Amino acid sequence: MALGGEGAAVFRHGNHRQGFTRAQHCLLLLTITTFDLGRTIAGDCSYNKAVRMVKSTAESRRLEAASLEIDAILREARNSRKAIKEVLIVGTPGSGKATFMRRMKALYDPYTDKEREDFKPHIYASLIDALRKLFSIVPEDILCPPLLEYRQTIFSSAETSVITQEYVHTMHDWWSADDVRASIPTSDLGKSTLHFLDRIIAIAAADYLPTDIDILLSQVVSPPPLDQQLIRCSDVRWATSLLCVCPRQSLLSTHKWLPTFADISAIVFVLDLGDYDNPANMRIAFDFFHRLCNCPWFRGTDIHLVGNKHDSFSAKLAASSLEEIYSDYADNNDPARAIQFLLGRFENRDTPHRRIYRWAVDLLDENACRLTMAAMMDAFQPRLMMVCGF
Repeated sequence: MALGGEGAAVFRHGNHRQGFTRAQHCLLLLTITTFDLGRTIAGDCSYNKAVRMVKSTAESRRLEAASLEIDAILREARNSRKAIKEVLIVGTPGSGKATFMRRMKALYDPYTDKEREDFKPHIYASLIDALRKLFSIVPEDILCPPLLEYRQTIFSSAETSVITQEYVHTMHDWWSADDVRASIPTSDLGKSTLHFLDRIIAIAAADYLPTDIDILLSQVVSPPPLDQQLIRCSDVRWATSLLCVCPRQSLLSTHKWLPTFADISAIVFVLDLGDYDNPANMRIAFDFFHRLCNCPWFRGTDIHLVGNKHDSFSAKLAASSLEEIYSDYADNNDPARAIQFLLGRFENRDTPHRRIYRWAVDLLDENACRLTMAAMMDAFQPRLMMVCGF
């Protein structure tokens, strides 16, 4: 079919003037042909107006293709999300939330060398803190002149440069002496402090790479409000995303962040058993746990109550009877029964229909943790499988 005036001009010069694709040429040809034959476009359908129509149609098709691509990406993201189940880890400050998450990571998704390197600043800071605690209780008259100088350096600077070979070997030799250990109340220092003091030579070495226990015992001075760790377990059909929450504000003043985690699969509440003789800390833990159990966003969510630090609890129990603090405890000071009594007090605060799992563990004991956390993962599975549709 021959084209009349305007259409022929467009066909002859369109490619040169506009750089259209073959498909756009066809659409433009159809538009102009319709105009030339039927005059269906009112008014003066100029060359420029026809070009605008072609461009508009091409843009619509481009946007439609982009929309389909976005839909495909979202579908893929939803499918991937089904294979990642989120577990919320909460507790009062110092209860061991971060230690729990690190232990799970070490057991099920071991730290890479790069990840271990990232912990070195925290471990150096923990060693300096351990040295300060030691020097604060050691009489000056039992320190040799180099250690007196080192003591002054430790208290005057928080820089990691104070961990030098010049002092650490002298410090290690002095600390390893039996008469020194006998003269210092090491029970006041705590397990973490003793660990880093014993490891001072290894930590100061140029080729030092943190071990799992170094990572577990290290302290992060300013932890992020939300710490997330993705753990891929080979024995289950999904990955577990651990979300450790460290709110900046008082736990009693606000819980406005709780609805953010309404779709989580399980909650792990970490309790420091060693706080049993600290009424203020235990009251905060009681109220926080009670709030979680009765939170409307978690009505269908299983809660795992983890009693941590039962080793320090058992040691304190010998000196401070549970009966002196809790008048309703009528049993002896057997650690196992005392732990179940404390965990039971938390569970009794809950509504009867709530399902709560109880666990007592020393997160620094790898073998005990391996058994406990394997059982905990098994307890996660029924709920997770229901959520995943398995």
